[in-house]
Amino acid sequence: MAVTAPNLRQMAKGPDAKGIGSNSSTCLKLVQVSAHSSTVWIMNCSCGQCGNIRSASGCCCTSKDGSRRRCNWRMELACQGIRARRKAESSVFCWQIYSFTMRSTGGCSAATRTSRSSGYADDVIVHCKSEYAAKQVLREIDQRMAECGLVLHPDKTKVVYCKDGQRRRNYSETHFDFLGYRFQPRCAQCRGGELFLSFLPAVSVKAGKSIRQTMRSWKTHRWTQLKIEELATSFNPVLRGWINYYGKFYKSKLAPILGQFDYALVRWVKRKYKRLGGSPTWARAWLKRVVAQQSGLFAHWHITYAGMTER
Repeated sequence: MAVTAPNLRQMAKGPDAKGIGSNSSTCLKLVQVSAHSSTVWIMNCSCGQCGNIRSASGCCCTSKDGSRRRCNWRMELACQGIRARRKAESSVFCWQIYSFTMRSTGGCSAATRTSRSSGYADDVIVHCKSEYAAKQVLREIDQRMAECGLVLHPDKTKVVYCKDGQRRRNYSETHFDFLGYRFQPRCAQCRGGELFLSFLPAVSVKAGKSIRQTMRSWKTHRWTQLKIEELATSFNPVLRGWINYYGKFYKSKLAPILGQFDYALVRWVKRKYKRLGGSPTWARAWLKRVVAQQSGLFAHWHITYAGMTER
């Protein structure tokens, strides 16, 4: 079983989650985030009036009329020399709370202490051995978050059954999305060539939709003033980035998504070369000749080689 608890920050609607300016949330977040101050994260406490960075022990500053008044403190979180946004600060805060819950030896069950977890920023996955253990861990994490003024996302937090060839029970939830990947039962091939059912990640539906929308926004068919080599120079860095990230697992799932760009290239050929008469068939044939001659011109052609999608 796997407990997924993504986007803790988005559901932080309690009084302690309104921002760094709240006194109670400021103290709590300072305690949680300060554990990272010696590495990447740096916590600065500065006055909102005079701007001086001082210790937070009852400092006062002088106003224009000569009177002394207590500083209006604000917390700033810097990451590698750049002021971090609210997202970074909240992500560290949520992850620190979760890590404390999983490492705690008192007040939590054996299922929580023995479960394995993985996460990035405010997205977390907890791996448990049974459905009972998964639900128990979920209750304890929810309780810990409530103590810190946070609540789990009711729609995205769920218990998922990792179904494969050995785990064959029927369960209502058998897939989840994490960091742009969808984990679900998929067909795999062992070294001997035999096929079996495994629980594997691949590019998610949401990520694929985002990639297609990005490619449509390029309006590649209008770039007729450029040569095809110049198009490759412009778009290859983005295509290569998608392949390097989403192609780590089940790369074949990228073929129909990146085929959208091949379709855009066909439209580009139709508009650029008038001698083809605007024929999609001739345009695809022209592009296939280029693929045969320069198979490495575009970064995605080793996945969609000669795979112009019929649309």
